[in-house]
Amino acid sequence: MAVDPDDEALSWGDESDPSHAAAPSADAVEADGTASGSLALVAYGIFAGLYLLYTIGWVLASIRNPIPVGGILPVILYQFGEFLAIVSPALWAASVAVFTRHKRPATRVVWLLIGALVLIPWPFIA
Repeated sequence: MAVDPDDEALSWGDESDPSHAAAPSADAVEADGTASGSLALVAYGIFAGLYLLYTIGWVLASIRNPIPVGGILPVILYQFGEFLAIVSPALWAASVAVFTRHKRPATRVVWLLIGALVLIPWPFIA
């Protein structure tokens, strides 16, 4: 395997010297996981855009549907339900980010996919 001159600059000292630093190998770069990290970043961006669209869908669905009149308590509960529906995509994404912080990126993507299926704004679609 040919040694890149730029990588040679990253190593110094004799191999028996305790201050010796070896140049990074090609195996270390591949083991870093930069390719899977890039795919995860793209997936996070897609889910962020999808959740933003879901939030807009829930806002439009709540604007389109009139509030049922039947007393103060049902109106308050209905509006609270609309509020929870509107913020649910952001809450799901934030909770996935917090609770899967030390997990693999694939686990986080699976949970984001589950949220994308559960949080579909059906009133807006129908």
